Amino acid sequence: MAKHVVRAGDCIESIADAHGFYWEVVWNHPDNAALRKLRGDPVTLVPGDEVFVPPLRAKAVECATEARHTFRRKGVPSKLRVQLLDLAGRPRGGVDYALTIESDERTGSTDGDGWMDEWLPPRARKATLKIPPRGDEPEETYELEIGHLRPADDLEGIQARLRNLGWYEGPLNGELDGPTAEALQAVQAAEGLVPTGELDDDTRSRLRDAYGG
Repeated sequence: MAKHVVRAGDCIESIADAHGFYWEVVWNHPDNAALRKLRGDPVTLVPGDEVFVPPLRAKAVECATEARHTFRRKGVPSKLRVQLLDLAGRPRGGVDYALTIESDERTGSTDGDGWMDEWLPPRARKATLKIPPRGDEPEETYELEIGHLRPADDLEGIQARLRNLGWYEGPLNGELDGPTAEALQAVQAAEGLVPTGELDDDTRSRLRDAYGG
């Protein structure tokens, strides 16, 4: 049994893929029960978390001699989902985009609700999303960090969700400072909650729902 100490950008999918497993095998292993209870979500781990990885088992396959055989390892790609919204929070449907993951570039258009769905390798860490110019609007470029989101019960994870949703522009410092409280107040007012600027359960739940995780 190997022990993997989580680093920034790790998730169960990337860890399992690096060791030759499907993510469910690692995540559902009995030795990771405490981690499942603590995090609840295989894609939001925190640096320093410990993931136990079982040893690989050898598989025997019968093959004819004096012949050439091709073996292909099955992979499970991950999916990247991003929703594009305008400044008023409305979905940007039918927007063309170019997504570059390492040296692989894909092009497409968002659906009617502004969603972009693309498959990507489980160990991908960064991607670049470009929206070409439209009329008088300039090109938009977004650098995406994949697998770096902390859990929603972590204040730094809340700040990251606020930033990605356009409510917050401050640092990810894990502190309930003035800019963070102002962002929470704005979210609470928009969601019909009392704008206290405090991170209560209702606000955390609304942010999790709005972000999709």
